[in-house]
Amino acid sequence: MFVHQLKHGRWIAKFPKGTLPDDPGRTRKYFGRGIEAETAARLFNDSLSLIKHAPEHLKRFLIIAYYCGARPGASELLSLTWDKVDLDGGTILVVSARKGGHESRLIPLNADFKQLLTRIFHAFEMFIDKASGAPLYACTASP
Repeated sequence: MFVHQLKHGRWIAKFPKGTLPDDPGRTRKYFGRGIEAETAARLFNDSLSLIKHAPEHLKRFLIIAYYCGARPGASELLSLTWDKVDLDGGTILVVSARKGGHESRLIPLNADFKQLLTRIFHAFEMFIDKASGAPLYACTASP
């Protein structure tokens, strides 16, 4: 997914739907010196296109990974549960995959992500297989 979404544990909440600021100085502030504005724009748009064209059963995984920068798999993305989501406070706690960084990070929810999580909350039990009650460990097959 889009690995440059997070800068020191903060979600880039100001960019609406794949757009970037015109000021290169602001872009560098969010992405550091190692990424050009054109590359950042392409990564944003590629992520959005991937979500748009994904099979329905994978969209939930991709949307959450996109917005909070969670690593795919059981280490981060599939370990998310509703007790780590604070819709009222506008945050989601991502417990790290222990790849040398912080043990966890608190991600602020922007308005779009909060709305999507609210819809998901009413439709799903995050990443729990409703038939068996067991947590999901992969998101490759259709339900």
